[in-house]
Amino acid sequence: MKSLFRSYKVTLAMNVPFAATLVAVNENLKVILKPTESSYTFSIYFACAWLAGSVAAVLTNPLDVTKTRLQTQNMEMSCLRENNLCKPECLEEKQAKIHYKDFMSTVNQIYKNEGYAGFTKGTMARMIMIAPSAAISWGTYEFFKSILSPTK
Repeated sequence: MKSLFRSYKVTLAMNVPFAATLVAVNENLKVILKPTESSYTFSIYFACAWLAGSVAAVLTNPLDVTKTRLQTQNMEMSCLRENNLCKPECLEEKQAKIHYKDFMSTVNQIYKNEGYAGFTKGTMARMIMIAPSAAISWGTYEFFKSILSPTK
């Protein structure tokens, strides 16, 4: 059970700044890109949310790398294996070796082994996943909010 919650705190620490960045950038972009006419178009909502998702993905990527390392680390067994099964004589010795224990030790190991570049791994893939998702969800929300809101 402990391994399931190893990255829980890091996940929360990543999602709060991610959401805050996404909302702040989205709202500021809507002000900057405000059309001359009185209402926004769906494409403005979509573009603002797309850019906001991209910015939030890039800025929180180091936390995502750390979280992912904690979640997906290889658990090497000290027991000798044959055909993917532990030999009977070493079942008592079966101990999982944890490579990353907590947030700070993971950050230190990534920096020590890979430098700053280690924290940028997967940035483009994360942007490709998050930007369309943010655009679809926030763009659709804003569009329907504008339709359902009473006009001023």
